[in-house]
Amino acid sequence: MTDEELAGRFDNIDQRFAAVDQRFDAVDQRFDAVDRRFDAVDRRFDGVGQQFDRVREDAAATRRELLAFIKDEGVTTRRHFDVVAEAQKSEIKLIAEGHKALQSDMTGVKGRVDRVETRQDRLEDRQGALEHRQRKLDGRE
Repeated sequence: MTDEELAGRFDNIDQRFAAVDQRFDAVDQRFDAVDRRFDAVDRRFDGVGQQFDRVREDAAATRRELLAFIKDEGVTTRRHFDVVAEAQKSEIKLIAEGHKALQSDMTGVKGRVDRVETRQDRLEDRQGALEHRQRKLDGRE
């Protein structure tokens, strides 16, 4: 092979390498663009992560506030229930005492009613006897 042919082949190889270098440069530019896009996505994810951290902190604070509110309401409700229960005990005791008094009164009333009925029965017997005598006397006349 002659020097000219050899030089031509080297020129051809140089041109091909130059074309490959241009392709690599284009690929490098694309990778740089992709890297910039990934950097932008990473920054966005960092922002989203910070937002999630704030939401998590807000949720934890809200949970603490809600638990404190529930606890306070529980104490208030318990206190109110104790007052109501005590009042009901007093009212129930009063009703029970009234019921006992009524029972006692009813026992007395039943005794009196029994005595009145007994007296009424005696009076009816006496009336029957008087009516019998009246008929007998009316029959003699």
